[in-house]
Amino acid sequence: MGYHYDRHSRVFSLEWVEDEGTAHSKVYLPSQDFIVVLEGEYTVEMGESSASLVIPPLGGKRSLNVILR
Repeated sequence: MGYHYDRHSRVFSLEWVEDEGTAHSKVYLPSQDFIVVLEGEYTVEMGESSASLVIPPLGGKRSLNVILR
């Protein structure tokens, strides 16, 4: 698993490996204005000034990119 946030481009990147049948992954975002690049489905839980991505497991290597606007 690894992650990186580029402050200049405002892109958050995350890579992880899932076992099949694991729990959903949840990623906190400090903004409600973003673009998600992810293979597979996800849902968004909105907070007052933030959001969380809830990502169901697919198994194997996964990657996520979020562009904060």
